Amino acid sequence: MIGSGSSVDLTSFRNFGNWMFRSLTNFLHGTDYADLCYGYFGFRRGTVDRLDLHSSGFEIETEISIKAHHAGLRTAEIPRSESARHNGASNLSAFKDGWQILRTMLQAAVDDSVPTYSHLGAVAIIGLSLGLLIALGAIALPQDAGNVAGMDATPAAAPAAAAAAAILPVVTLNPVDDAYVAGELPNDNFGSDILLDADASPVRESYLKFDLRPLASQGVSQATLRMYVTNGSGGAFELRDVSDSSWTEASITFNNKPAKGNVIAGFTPGTATGRWLDVDVTSATTVKAGSFMSAALQTSSTDALEVHSSEAATNRVELVIQPLGATPEPSATPTGVATPTPSAAPTSAATAAPGTTTLNAIDDAYVAGDLPADNFGSDPSLSVDASPVRESYLKFDLRLFAGQSISKATLRMFVSNGSGGIVNLKAVSDNTWVEAAITFANQPAKGAVMATFTPGTTLNVWVQVDLTSAIAGKTGSLMSMALDSASSDGFAFNSSEAGSSRVELVVQTGSQTAGPSASPTRTPATATATPTRSPAATATRTATPTPTPARTPTPTPTPAATGTPFSFGVAGDLGANSNTSAVFNAAHSAGLNFFLPIGDFSYNEVTPESSWCNFVKQRMGSSFPVELVSGNHEDDGPDGQIAKFAACLPDQIGGVSGSYSKEYYFDYPAGRPLARLINISPNLSFPGQGTYSYTSGSSHYNWTANAIDQARARGIKWVIVSMHEYCITLVSASCSIGPDIMNLLINKKVDLVFQAHDHAFNRSKQLALRTGCSRVNAGSYDSDCVVDTGSDGTYGKGAGTVIMTLGVGGKSINSVDTRDREAPYFTRWMGSNANPTYGFLKVSVTSTSLSGRFVRGAGGSFTDTFAIQ
Repeated sequence: MIGSGSSVDLTSFRNFGNWMFRSLTNFLHGTDYADLCYGYFGFRRGTVDRLDLHSSGFEIETEISIKAHHAGLRTAEIPRSESARHNGASNLSAFKDGWQILRTMLQAAVDDSVPTYSHLGAVAIIGLSLGLLIALGAIALPQDAGNVAGMDATPAAAPAAAAAAAILPVVTLNPVDDAYVAGELPNDNFGSDILLDADASPVRESYLKFDLRPLASQGVSQATLRMYVTNGSGGAFELRDVSDSSWTEASITFNNKPAKGNVIAGFTPGTATGRWLDVDVTSATTVKAGSFMSAALQTSSTDALEVHSSEAATNRVELVIQPLGATPEPSATPTGVATPTPSAAPTSAATAAPGTTTLNAIDDAYVAGDLPADNFGSDPSLSVDASPVRESYLKFDLRLFAGQSISKATLRMFVSNGSGGIVNLKAVSDNTWVEAAITFANQPAKGAVMATFTPGTTLNVWVQVDLTSAIAGKTGSLMSMALDSASSDGFAFNSSEAGSSRVELVVQTGSQTAGPSASPTRTPATATATPTRSPAATATRTATPTPTPARTPTPTPTPAATGTPFSFGVAGDLGANSNTSAVFNAAHSAGLNFFLPIGDFSYNEVTPESSWCNFVKQRMGSSFPVELVSGNHEDDGPDGQIAKFAACLPDQIGGVSGSYSKEYYFDYPAGRPLARLINISPNLSFPGQGTYSYTSGSSHYNWTANAIDQARARGIKWVIVSMHEYCITLVSASCSIGPDIMNLLINKKVDLVFQAHDHAFNRSKQLALRTGCSRVNAGSYDSDCVVDTGSDGTYGKGAGTVIMTLGVGGKSINSVDTRDREAPYFTRWMGSNANPTYGFLKVSVTSTSLSGRFVRGAGGSFTDTFAIQ
C-alpha cells in the first residue's frame, strides 16, 4: 500500500506478491509505482482511447498502470484504507490470475520496445520462478490462497478457513528531533522553530531524526516521509542519509551539524502550498529498522522549501510506515471466508517489545493564570505553582502497549526548582490539546487525582512518581495528565524541550520488577518508542550570538515582582524583494516575541495585499505576531489599502486599545507589562477618515497623551512610540508629522520613538525639554535639548527621549546628509553613502534595561548597539 494507506487483507504473504509484481513493473518499465494490486482508478474519459486496453481480468490494473506511463499521462497515487469484505467472496483464481498479471507486464515490455539488457532475461526468469513459488505456496497453503497476487481469492477446500491475519497497524511517527541550520548564522540553533527550511541562498538545511528501534523485529513494507508545505518550490531537493544520530534539535547548528551521506531520495516539491508532500523512503527505513534514522534535506535551488516541523501546532512532519508482520495460526472456529478485522489502533506506534520502554511526552506545556492567552509550549521547563498560578500538562502515547500487561510505570521529572509543597497529578480525558496551542484559557478539564507527591527542595535530581495503575488502564490509547498545587512554593522540572534530562515515563511490561534508576542521569531503555522526542545525546544547548530573553517567568518559590523579559523587532520601508526576505529571515531567527513593520509594506512588489501577507508569513511563521503600523504607501494607496493588510495580518497579541494598524497601543506582557507600545499615524490619510492630525489639542494628540499618562499611572516601566513619518532626521525634508507631537513625546520623556519614511538608519542623542530648551525645532540644532549624547552606547533611564529612524527593511536605501542642520541631534547613522545595510532593530526589554541591537539582513556590515538603563 502507498503512503498512509492500509488494508486489512494485506498479510505478509500477500504483501510479498504485491511487492514482486510492483518491483518487476518498475524495473521493466521505468516506473516508480508504490502499489499495483490494491487500487481504485480514476481518469478522464478522453484518456481511455489513448491507453488501448485489452485485458478483461484482474490484470487490467497492471495494464492501465503500465500504459498510462508509456502514454505520458500524469499520474498520482493517493493513500486509502481498505476495510474488510462485508459479504460475498472473491472471484480471483490465484494461479491463473497471478500468471496473467506477470504475462501482461512482460508483453507490455515487448509491445513498447523496452530495451532488453543482458540481465533482463535473468530478472524475468526470477520473476517467473517467484510467481511459480507463490502459486505452489498457495496450493500447499490453501488457507492463505488469497495471498498469491496480493488480492482476494476463494480459498481451496480445506477443513477450516484462515483466521483473521495479524495485520500490524500503520505506524505514524513524528521526528524525535528536527531542526534547520542557517549558513549565515553558523552558531545559532533553531530547534524550537515551527518550520523546517531548505534553501541555497541564504543556505538552509534541515535535519530529521526518527526512532525506529521498536521496528527491530518487524521489518518495513512501505515508508513515506510526509511534509506539510507552507512555502512551495520548483527546485530540486535531496534527502540524504545521516549516519550520526547523536545530534539533538536543541543543540544542532550549521557549525556542528553531522555529515551528510548518500542520497535517499530526490524530488521536486512544486509551488503549491497548504498541502502534504509525500516522499518514498522505504529502502532507507528498511535498512534502519531497529535503530535511529537521521536524514538531511538540502537543495542547490534558491527557491526555498518550507514545511511544518514537529513543533508546529498541526500537520507536523511525519514518517508513515507499514510494518511487515507474521500470519497467525488458523482459527479454531471454522468460517466460510477469511475476513481479517481492522486493528483497534490503526495509527498507533509499533508494538513495544516486552521489557522496559522509556517514553518522552509527545506534548507538554505549562499554562499561566496571569497570562491566560499565552502559550508556553516551547519552554524548556514545566511549572506548578499556586501564586502565580502555574499548571502543567503532559501527554504520552501508550498505543504501542495495546494488549500488553503493565508491571510497572514511573513518571520521572528532573527538578530545576524544588518545592516542599504537595503536588497533584490529575487525569485528563481530553487528548485533543497540543503543546503549541494550549493556554490557561483553553486548557482541558482536569479529572480525578492519580497521585500526590512532595518534590522536596533538592535541585538537579530525579523525582519519581508511581503511576502503574493509571497507565495500565490507558494502554492502547493516548494518556494526558495535569499537575497542579495549592502551594505557593513553586515546583519546576525539565520539559521535553530541555537540552537533557527530559521528563519521561518508564514503562515495564511482563513480569519485570526492577525499577528505574534514581540517579540524576537518564535511565537507559532496552527499547524506546518515542513518538516525538528523544533523549538528548548532548547536554548543552548551543549558545546563540544573541540570547533570547526567556518568554516565560522564571520558576521560583515566590512570584516575580516584575514582568517577563521579552524582545521584538522593528523596521519600515520593506517591500517584497530579496533584501526584504533576508531581513525577515534574520528576524525569524532572532528569538523575537513579535515584530513591528512601521509602514510602507509591499511597494506593489507583490500584489494583492494578501500576497505580501503570505510573503511575511512564509518567513516569520503563520502564527507569529506581526503587528502592523501603517505607512503613507498603504494609508489610502497607492500600494494597497491598510484595511486589507490588517485583514490578512491581524493583531495576534491581544489587548489592543484603539484602531489596529492606525492608532492603537498594547501592553506587553499582558499580565505584568514591562512596556506600553503606542503606534500612531501622523500625517496619514485613511478612506473616510481624512488626515490624522496630531497638532496640540487635537483628538489624536490627546489620545496619545492619555495613552502615555495611563501607562505611567499603571507603573509600566517603559513607553515606546512608533510611527511611519518623521520630524527630525538626516535628510533635507520638512517635519511631516508636525512639531507638536514630537515635542509632546519629548516632553513626556517617552523612552524610545521609532520612525521610518527616510530609507536610512539614525539613532539620536537623548533629548529633553528643560531650562534653555522649551521646544525642539526642526531645521535647527539646540545643544540645550541634549541630556546625553549616547556616544558610548548608554543612556540614563527616565532622562529623556531617543529617536530612531529604521527605514532599512528592504526597499532601496537613501543617502544620509551629515551636513543637515538637524544632524547634530544624531550620534549614529547609516545610509547608501555610509555602509548601506538592510536589517531591523532588535529591542530587548527587562525591568531595568531597554536595549537595542541592529541586526543585519543583507548588504553591508553596519552594526549598532545601545542600552537605556
